[in-house]
Amino acid sequence: MDQQRTNTGSEQQHDRQGDRRSEGTGAVDRMAERAHEAVDVAHERASRVASNASDLADQASDRIEGATASVGRMLRQAADRVRQPGSRGARTSARARLADGLERAGTYLEERRPSELRADVEAGVRHRPMRAVLLSLSVGYLLARALRR
Repeated sequence: MDQQRTNTGSEQQHDRQGDRRSEGTGAVDRMAERAHEAVDVAHERASRVASNASDLADQASDRIEGATASVGRMLRQAADRVRQPGSRGARTSARARLADGLERAGTYLEERRPSELRADVEAGVRHRPMRAVLLSLSVGYLLARALRR
């Protein structure tokens, strides 16, 4: 009988260990399921963020394109004002060259997309780096003077 109690006690202990193992396995399964749900939620949110970022980038590109076209129109209008009759001689020749340059710059800005402008600027800087540095310094100086007023 003692041996029977020992066997039953040992069987009960074995059954309890099996129950604990199945509880542990169930807990692991639940944790794995929650982890998969969290990954799915994170993936969905990341997709939304990427979509929103893409939409914002498109809007920014459209605004930049509109701004460059607007600056181009303003340059061409300035060229028209410079061409208006007023003086003669050497000034007329200089005014004509200035007007031509303004019109070319205006047309260039109106016809190019921002990505094309960027590529052209990069190529110009690679081709003539010192000219780019001097131009940048000049523009910076003129902007600083204009902003002080």
